[in-house]
Amino acid sequence: MDTPSPDEIFSRYRCQNLNGIDVEKLDHPGDVVESASLAAVDLPKTDYQLALPDAVIRQSLSSLQVEGVMYACSKHQEILPSGERAGFCIGDGAGIGKGRQISASILENFLRGRSKHLWISTSNDLYFDACRDMKDLGAHIPVIKSLQDLEQRLNKPSQGILFTTYATLASRNNNSLRMRQIIEWLGGDSWDGVLVFDEAHKAKHGSTKDGQGTFVASSVLSLQKSLPKARVLYCSATGISDIRNMAYLSRIQLYGPGTPFATFDDLVAKLANKDMSLLEMLAQELKLNGFYVARNFSYAGAEFEDMQVNLSESQVAMYDGAVALLSDIKDGMEEAAALTGSDNAWNRAFWGSVQRFFKILCVSMKVDSVIQEAKQSLEQGYAIVIGLQSTGEAAVESLDLKPGRSYNLVSVTREILLNVVRNHFPLGKDKNVSAAAADMVREKRDALVESILSANLPGNFLDELIDGLGGPDHVAELTGRRGRLVKESKNSWKYELRASDSEIDSINVRENQLFNDGKKLVAIVSDAASTGISLHASRKVSNQRRRIHYTIELPWSADKAIQQMGRSHRSNQASAPVYRLVFTNVGGEKRFAAAVAKRLQSLGALTRGDRRASGFNMQSFHYDSPAGKRALRIMFDHILAQAPVLPPGISPSIFDLLQGSKQSNIASVHADMKKLIDDMGLEVPRTSRKSGESDVIKKFLNRLLAIPLRDQQMLFSYFEAILNEEMRREMYAEGQISFSKVSRERDPIALWQDGTSGLETIRHDLLIDRGTSWDEALSLLGSQSTEIERNGFYQSKRPLRGSSIHPVCLIILNETTKKFGIIRPATGKSTSELFEHEIKSKYMSISPDSAKERWESSYETSQATCIHGGGCQLGSKCTVGRRLLPTTLLSGSVVRIWDILEAVLHRHERTLTRIERSMRVLRIDSLDDTGQSVVGLRYPRRILPEVIEILESKQTSGAPSQSQRSSMIEAVTPINPGYMKRAFVEPQRSIKSFFGKLNSNGSLSKKARAEISPSTIGKIQEMGFSETQAKRALARSNNSLNQAIEYLIENKFVDLS
Repeated sequence: MDTPSPDEIFSRYRCQNLNGIDVEKLDHPGDVVESASLAAVDLPKTDYQLALPDAVIRQSLSSLQVEGVMYACSKHQEILPSGERAGFCIGDGAGIGKGRQISASILENFLRGRSKHLWISTSNDLYFDACRDMKDLGAHIPVIKSLQDLEQRLNKPSQGILFTTYATLASRNNNSLRMRQIIEWLGGDSWDGVLVFDEAHKAKHGSTKDGQGTFVASSVLSLQKSLPKARVLYCSATGISDIRNMAYLSRIQLYGPGTPFATFDDLVAKLANKDMSLLEMLAQELKLNGFYVARNFSYAGAEFEDMQVNLSESQVAMYDGAVALLSDIKDGMEEAAALTGSDNAWNRAFWGSVQRFFKILCVSMKVDSVIQEAKQSLEQGYAIVIGLQSTGEAAVESLDLKPGRSYNLVSVTREILLNVVRNHFPLGKDKNVSAAAADMVREKRDALVESILSANLPGNFLDELIDGLGGPDHVAELTGRRGRLVKESKNSWKYELRASDSEIDSINVRENQLFNDGKKLVAIVSDAASTGISLHASRKVSNQRRRIHYTIELPWSADKAIQQMGRSHRSNQASAPVYRLVFTNVGGEKRFAAAVAKRLQSLGALTRGDRRASGFNMQSFHYDSPAGKRALRIMFDHILAQAPVLPPGISPSIFDLLQGSKQSNIASVHADMKKLIDDMGLEVPRTSRKSGESDVIKKFLNRLLAIPLRDQQMLFSYFEAILNEEMRREMYAEGQISFSKVSRERDPIALWQDGTSGLETIRHDLLIDRGTSWDEALSLLGSQSTEIERNGFYQSKRPLRGSSIHPVCLIILNETTKKFGIIRPATGKSTSELFEHEIKSKYMSISPDSAKERWESSYETSQATCIHGGGCQLGSKCTVGRRLLPTTLLSGSVVRIWDILEAVLHRHERTLTRIERSMRVLRIDSLDDTGQSVVGLRYPRRILPEVIEILESKQTSGAPSQSQRSSMIEAVTPINPGYMKRAFVEPQRSIKSFFGKLNSNGSLSKKARAEISPSTIGKIQEMGFSETQAKRALARSNNSLNQAIEYLIENKFVDLS
């Protein structure tokens, strides 16, 4: 399958409406793009005039940031049919400046007299970023560090920004919800300040049903309900990753009054299982309605590489030993469950631990190769970023290690197995279990514990990585763990805390600074630190080496993958990074890539408006797809039946891949594979329901890890070969198709106008010419290598039905796939390709002279006639083999009428062709050779009259329905001169608050000198500050390292000596 080029996926982004502000003078530092699908629709026009002073706009904001603030504030003037204020979603990727847009939105509202605002984010570390962004605007609005800080103040501030975290929002204090304290300070349900959900994806696991969803997601929903007038601003590059995770977006009119979906559950029920085509249209509709922007820093200049780590003989032995150990554990737990009559809870715990165990094992086996590659890259002048998800801290904490003591290196994999055996072994608590059975079960458990303790398993991958790359003095660790093991000698490791309790909040900030200053050239970042940090080659930092970003542990979700990639690729960078995804040659590891590939595709569809717009091309790992499910079904059918033949289209050369089998015939190979399927404990469902197939493919890829490597590679290679054939026969159902020859049959017309939003559903009647003329065919052949003998014109060995004419085609070798593509005069290039033996069996070579007349005849006659000729029973309705295809696309407001479109389609599906029954989003490039593009939903034009009739009947049926209730627009609040002065004049500070523990002459008091720790001063000096600067900053900060670092970073260019 051809991979779309970046130009097909992305379009350069241009601001559309800044109300007279000169865009050219506000260029964003870096190339910014938008998905081609989203670029096909425009934001609505707005006449909102910003209160921000011209100096702030010119000096501190780019055109993109101004646009984001303007549209957010404009949308906040709208009151939804529910009575709540409309929200706005900034879905920009890394490098656009979400923090700057948040700060500017707060400042805009402060200038209009709204004095209190709430900023919720993922980590206390991000408080420093919030202060920096506000300061960069030249504003002096106080940022309150936390709810705890607010509680400790005797005089509660009457203005400012309360910065807090999602964890605090969902927590309790003395049996009182923290949320109530926040609402009380804000002023209750009449408060109309800015409510920021920064990194909003943290609230994605939510539901509008009571008792469902995570505490964080439920708290976010509850807070919005309690503050109906709040100006909600959702900010996240990955917040809209699945229709099921969008409950928290209650202010962008996805569901509720004024929409076709009464509740979020109604929305999920109707849309969650639909094709990604609908999700792409939803992203477009949100933009059209002014609820959403999603701009991205271009990946131009960035490089993407796969790095495969082939396991050594010793690693293969370790892996297979682990497989044998897990088999013993599974057998032992099965026997124990039978002896004690225990339920199946142990089975779920066991297979869950298998997934985690092999994930960590695969990561551990990459360490040596990554260290070697990273060292070479350092010598070549690069800086290194290594991306992880986990750290193994839970395993270390379970051992209760003491700081300063020496230990052997902890094995995370060993601790995973010990946990499942010690805590989930089916001992049986029933009194009916005999004493003998109970003793036997305990003996089995104890024996398994001994086997685990003596097994050859790797140490903690993170500690080994740090040690192999120079130790803590040379590696910046940005993780959430509190302690680590540092190598003392060959077999001795000392446990040390990364920071004291008072310093832990700022340790990652300090490590980030050391990396940016070039004092450490390697940074290792885990999921816990994957937001709010910058590791790119910024022009503002000393370390401008080009980054190589190794992802050695794939996350469980695509949004986490994108968040982490965004740390090393941001605006104003001296160079774009090189991304290396590190895989082992363990076939089962593809299970994790498969999960991420699927989520990347849906994430691209929702957050970018185009499923291909996620950055990485992971189609080769997209196993959990329609084609993957079909491939697994075909493979199971042949294996379980021990079939003597291979699946259709599979070349006999597959035996070269099946290295694990010693059998010489196909039935014997299938018999070997059946035993492996049985060993994996897979129950193959008899039904072909999509849900059942999806569960089985996940289970297959997961449990594949738990069989020996040689068998694993044999089974996976077979599955992959069948999958490739399925992809060849039918592309994934991508829907996004580019056509080169498309013309309009007539100008676009409005099919329908939504009564609430005013958005129109636009009908585009197009004519697609998919044929290839004789001259085009000759040109294609002439551009190919003359050394490939098979390239040329062919005729089918079989004549057309009811005719003596043998159809002709052009066949050209695809040198990438080593298969042959087919180009026909009527239908152009086929999406499928054939092996050489298939070409020989179906076609015979002919000369260009022999092909010309039949080619030109087929090209002309197929213009308005199908392949079946004049006697076709369907007549003009049949499009099989027809060159000119009348096609209708619907754009604009489509999601709101999706249920009607789908119902009418199902009512007529027996009379529709296969293509007409498929509701797909198409992108038409270069319409009428003008360069214009159209993105819309393909829909059979002959049933559109019925759709219109239903829509009109609903509109004229009497009282307005829920989906027809309208929004209201508030008048804009004028600028408050007093707040303008407060915002930009630095508040006066008392002598006591300014000097703190300094003497009147500016020297440190004796008490202050006694309280300052030399080790604390040393840590600040590591960041490039002098001893004097460190002492003065600590004195001003009551010896708080966190506050001292904050003070120094904010005043870095001020002479503090």
